[in-house]
Amino acid sequence: MAIINFDQEEAYRIDRKSFFVLGSLKPEGMTKTQLKELEAKLNKTKAQKIDKVWGTLGWENDLLTRFKGQIEFSDDGNFDSKGATLSIVKEIYHINPFLGKENNLVKELFINFDNMRLGRTIDFNRPNEMPRLRLTVFVNSDEGAVAYLQHSSTNNYDEENAPLEFVMPEKEADDSTEGRDR
Repeated sequence: MAIINFDQEEAYRIDRKSFFVLGSLKPEGMTKTQLKELEAKLNKTKAQKIDKVWGTLGWENDLLTRFKGQIEFSDDGNFDSKGATLSIVKEIYHINPFLGKENNLVKELFINFDNMRLGRTIDFNRPNEMPRLRLTVFVNSDEGAVAYLQHSSTNNYDEENAPLEFVMPEKEADDSTEGRDR
């Protein structure tokens, strides 16, 4: 598990985009080559994922990202899901029989927003107060991602009957899903 403390860490900036990197590799630990790969991935000129980086988090409008508090998140992912997430994984395996075998396992990645504040604590149960965040999850061309908010009691993240709210991907300019890398 990794932590970003927004009161101590600065958002990374490329061009006019501001975001935090999710994964076990942080921008300050990246080589120049890795930083160029990250920039290429964000600009959609690199198709393959970046090793040890699974996504980014920032504002939907790319403004300078100034959050308060902290988030906890997966550094490299988990193949041993529990609770409501395990139910989703089982459904994915049921729908696609090619998954769930050897190298085709569903990897769980999470972000815990419990201690993130935007001037105040975020109330995810009030949709009109939801912040307009952008979560970019990097995938290879033969992979997919399912994103959802899980509403659980604090410190009970393996709750089996936790309400889930699925997040739709950003619309592509031509309404296609071909070539999607996030």
